[in-house]
Amino acid sequence: MKNNLLIIFVMVFAMASCGSSRRLQRLIVNNASADLSIAGQMEMENLSDSLPVAVSQERTAVVDRLGKVYVMDAVRDDEYGGMVITDNLSAVVVEAKFLNVAERNGAIDIAFDVKVPKEMIASDWQVRMTPVLDYLGKRVRLDRIYITGARYREAQLRGYELYEKFLSSIISGDADFISTYTHRRLLELFIERNFKEIAILKNDTSFVDSPVVSEIFGVTKEEVVDHYTRDYLIRRNNRKMANKDKMYSKYIKVPLESDGVRLDSVIYSPDSALIYHYTHTLKAERGLKRVDLTLGGEIYRAEKCIYTMPAADPLTYYVSSLTYFADSSTRYIKRVLERNLISNTISYIDFEQGSSEISDTIRNNYAEIELLKKNIANILGDKSYVVDSLLIRASCSPEGSYGSNEILAQMRADAIRKYFKDYIRLNLNSGKSDYWELSLEETKQDSGQRVGNESGGVDWDEKMKIGWIAEDWERLRRMIKEDTVINDKEYLEECLKYEDPDQRELMMRRSGSYNYVNERLYPYLRCVQFNFYMHRKGMLKDTLHTTEIDTLYMSGLAALADMDYAKAVTLLRPYKDLNSAVALLCMDYNSSALELLESLPESAARDYMKSVAYARLGDEKSAVEAFVRSVELNQAMRHRGNLDPEIALLLKKYKVAM
Repeated sequence: MKNNLLIIFVMVFAMASCGSSRRLQRLIVNNASADLSIAGQMEMENLSDSLPVAVSQERTAVVDRLGKVYVMDAVRDDEYGGMVITDNLSAVVVEAKFLNVAERNGAIDIAFDVKVPKEMIASDWQVRMTPVLDYLGKRVRLDRIYITGARYREAQLRGYELYEKFLSSIISGDADFISTYTHRRLLELFIERNFKEIAILKNDTSFVDSPVVSEIFGVTKEEVVDHYTRDYLIRRNNRKMANKDKMYSKYIKVPLESDGVRLDSVIYSPDSALIYHYTHTLKAERGLKRVDLTLGGEIYRAEKCIYTMPAADPLTYYVSSLTYFADSSTRYIKRVLERNLISNTISYIDFEQGSSEISDTIRNNYAEIELLKKNIANILGDKSYVVDSLLIRASCSPEGSYGSNEILAQMRADAIRKYFKDYIRLNLNSGKSDYWELSLEETKQDSGQRVGNESGGVDWDEKMKIGWIAEDWERLRRMIKEDTVINDKEYLEECLKYEDPDQRELMMRRSGSYNYVNERLYPYLRCVQFNFYMHRKGMLKDTLHTTEIDTLYMSGLAALADMDYAKAVTLLRPYKDLNSAVALLCMDYNSSALELLESLPESAARDYMKSVAYARLGDEKSAVEAFVRSVELNQAMRHRGNLDPEIALLLKKYKVAM
């Protein structure tokens, strides 16, 4: 009986092999290949009747023999009622070899159908196909497509099974050595027969150390274990561990792949063609107008390539982008330059209570003073301006009497003036700075005479002036009003109405929020403000009108050309012109774009973009009307519409004769 079964199996296998060989021979004779076609959107009556009818799709999870789960597209088999993993998606195929595709939000969808003829599908074959995109001088390989015969997959999974069986035969490193590698029963029998008094140790849970065992048996326990160890098991297990990679290659000749594979579809009934709908989203790049698609592939039986497909006819995609409507003209802006300029910087230099001595070791003073030096350097380093004077104004917080605070504020302003005057002179005289000399020269408006000391420096005793505010109550009033923590603002506002500042502070001390005001708000009143009064060097009039390139706008145009639409929208949106609308449409901000376009003067470009915005928003009638109007204004829009898939579909749907 077994012999009969073996004969039947051999006959079936031989018949299958013969069928596969004849199929391969036909492929070679016919020079067969998979077919590429553009995934179109034409009506069904225009399609070839020979194509299979599209079926509804479902998803199914398949668990292989190793417990690995695969999730694939599937269709229901009408004959058996089960789910068949086929991934044969849309049957809608257009035989055209080129297509216009729209660029949206910096991306282009390249969609196509791969049709694998039934002659290329066999149960023991695997078809491997690789789509390739060529654009802008680059060649990009997309994820591969695998069409796998059922017996081919069975052989793959069988290899994994055999390898798993081999791995399970390896004894793990954490296995119990005595139970696994020794003749344990023989050892126990030896003890029971020759040392009956020792046999009780088998059921005794007390600890017996090596010396005790040595006294009982006359040998150490290590020697006993070594005597009864099955060395051949250890050697065999070590060989298996060393041969894991070799056995992997032996059993798994064709590994299952997932990285870089878009589809690995198992075919159980290789008696019809298969169509797979493939979509790849390509990031748009500057200058991208055309994308060419080709398809290569091979057929494998086991691990051997038995057939290489001739390249399928290439497909060409022409990219339609709304940046076509961008106006790249240089934009200029008019500026009014003022002769006089006031620049200020503020610092929170801290003092000991009641003191006017400057120390960079108090709290955060070092950082504040260094930052202030840097700000002064930046202002004085601008060679476009000449400093007329510098006003240093200090202020105190309301603790203490108003009279003492006024004196203290004046003393602190004077101390700061002296500190920074010495700092400036030190830099001038030591040559440590490369910006003071030119920036601190002043030219009189009329005669051009330099004002300063004999060495040509600036007389800072004359130019640096001081001012002070004893207690900055106005600023405190604003801070209290804007604060979100204080809960008795009405009481504090009543306190601030007292004319006597000392009385105000005294009444505020009764507030439950006084500690918070004292700790959080008062420090901001103890500040120093530097006001630089300058004029533009060489400018005689009070104002000057100039025209210059709008660099911000031109940066927006550059971002638009580079397809960095998020940046383009940010930079161009405030200008509310046609380029702003282009950026909004490219980002798919269609409602905002339409609102802006409605406010612009009529033009062919404006109405064309209105047509696109209406189409995207679902108002097809308005979209068609706007397009027709754009053609009336400029006949070139007719050709543009036929090339733009967003418009071309509408024109065909509504049978607009252009």
